[in-house]
Amino acid sequence: MTTTNQDKPVSGDKTKEIDIKKDLAKKSEEDSRLKEESLLNEVGDIMDKAEQMKADSQKNVVEAQEKVQKHEIVAQNDIASNNTALNATTLKHYDDAISSLRGKNTFLSFVLLLSISALGFVSYEFYDKINKLNLDVQKVENNVLSKNNEQFDKLKAESIDINNLNTQLRFENKELKDKIDALIKEQVVTLDAVKNLNLRINSFEDKDPNAWKIAESFFEVKHAYQQLLLNYDTTAAITLLKQADQLLVGIQNQDILDIRQAIANDVAELSAVSKVDYQGILFTLNSVYRNVDKLVLTGYSNKVNFTEDKQRVKTDNIADWKNNLIESAIDFSSKFIEVRRIDSNQFKEFLTPEQGYFLRENIKSRLLLAQIALSNHGTTSYKENLQDAKDLIKKYFDENSSDTTSSLAILDKLINENVNITIPNTLTAFDLFNQVFNKTNNVINLK
Repeated sequence: MTTTNQDKPVSGDKTKEIDIKKDLAKKSEEDSRLKEESLLNEVGDIMDKAEQMKADSQKNVVEAQEKVQKHEIVAQNDIASNNTALNATTLKHYDDAISSLRGKNTFLSFVLLLSISALGFVSYEFYDKINKLNLDVQKVENNVLSKNNEQFDKLKAESIDINNLNTQLRFENKELKDKIDALIKEQVVTLDAVKNLNLRINSFEDKDPNAWKIAESFFEVKHAYQQLLLNYDTTAAITLLKQADQLLVGIQNQDILDIRQAIANDVAELSAVSKVDYQGILFTLNSVYRNVDKLVLTGYSNKVNFTEDKQRVKTDNIADWKNNLIESAIDFSSKFIEVRRIDSNQFKEFLTPEQGYFLRENIKSRLLLAQIALSNHGTTSYKENLQDAKDLIKKYFDENSSDTTSSLAILDKLINENVNITIPNTLTAFDLFNQVFNKTNNVINLK
């Protein structure tokens, strides 16, 4: 059973960091709320003071108006009751009283106007301060909101990263679970196969404890069969057949005894086959191949020896510096300059250096084709290519040269040597093994 970690929780450090960020956001909100309450309290106090001043001003105005109205009512009553008895003095007295009251009324109006102006100024100051306080409150609110938005965006981004990480972990866990399930299934299948194989081996050994020796012997016989038909190697085939026979020693079974007899017959038949040293022939052809570049074309003499007419010897004497210089120049030029003289009697066979190069390459190709034909046991093609190479050497190269003579002698020997051997088309032991296995049905037909 395997466990998956699809809902893997966030690590302790990550959770702790998120809690700290939440506490900072709460603390920032609490500070903003306290500042806002302080500003609101201060605004409330100012509003209360303004209301009190307004109420006092209105009270004074009302009292002044009541006094004026009382004086006017008294004056009118006095005039109405004593209208007939008034005299000039009395009228003057009342006029003075009225003038006095009017003066007082004018003073009170001025006081009222002054109070209203003061109230307006105070209201303007109050309104301006209220606006400033509102701006400060708005600024604080904007700062708090901006910080809260930043914290929110940051937390949101971290939450997205955590979700993506959890998704990736769930996907990886699913893949791992699938792989583990596949490995478990494969292991179960393998264990079943091993169990079945062990049962078959135990059953097979119970039936015939010598079965592995018989199977190994058949393998050796089959290998000998391949060496004989594919490589024409009778020596290897004989060795493998003898090893197969050694594995069957001590098994008292009529079929196995018949197989051992067939192996003995095959060994005797292969021993009578003539032996051909194919590897030695290939080595000989390689030596002829390397000697082609040393052959001298017909009609050319050997390299000219510039010292034949006059021998010059270098000395340590300074007086012979001129002879020493000439000798050094001759030695130097002889390393990259070759002079060949054409025999006038064979001028018609003259070849250019380019033609000589292609002639040598053609001979090398014939030798390589002969090697390939020998490896494939194509006797006819092998001898034809050797004969072509011999004819080219004999026609275009100097037969008086030792290199040419040795090459022609080797090719003549190889052409006249018999490389064709007759081998059996099959091995009796191999066919008999297949018949026994098919009859007993112990193993699958291995032919």
